[in-house]
Amino acid sequence: MTTEMPGDDASAPSLDELSDRADRTPRRLGHTEGGPTGESALPESAMRKAAAVKDEVQEQAVQAAEAVRGTAARAVRAARDHTPTEVLDRAGQVMAQAHEAVAHLGHLATDATPPQLRERAGRAATAARANRTQLLVLLGAAALAAAVLRAMNRRRR
Repeated sequence: MTTEMPGDDASAPSLDELSDRADRTPRRLGHTEGGPTGESALPESAMRKAAAVKDEVQEQAVQAAEAVRGTAARAVRAARDHTPTEVLDRAGQVMAQAHEAVAHLGHLATDATPPQLRERAGRAATAARANRTQLLVLLGAAALAAAVLRAMNRRRR
């Protein structure tokens, strides 16, 4: 029984031949030599496919966002439609009182607040105004949760 060692075979490729094969392999696979770092670039077809997938994912994200907005709008309409008029009237009164109180506190705070802090508060108020619907829904949910908790505490006593 004879064991062959690498390099003992006469038909084995030489070091120069192996080096030539290694140089040709990236080109045969469709890769091109990159910049000075020697990176390989993706074939053009792969870049086109990646761009198509990216466009498809972006479109799906837009559709999902539109679906979420539509669902939120339907939920707000349903809440308004199923809320008794007396509750809506009282909520309007409470909102008006809260608005007046906040305006009064704002005037008081403006007089006693450093300019940098006033600027930050102004940015926060702008963000709240931009997201008014979400803020109102959140406040309504918090009021409903408080009412439910209050009723549960009364029943325990």
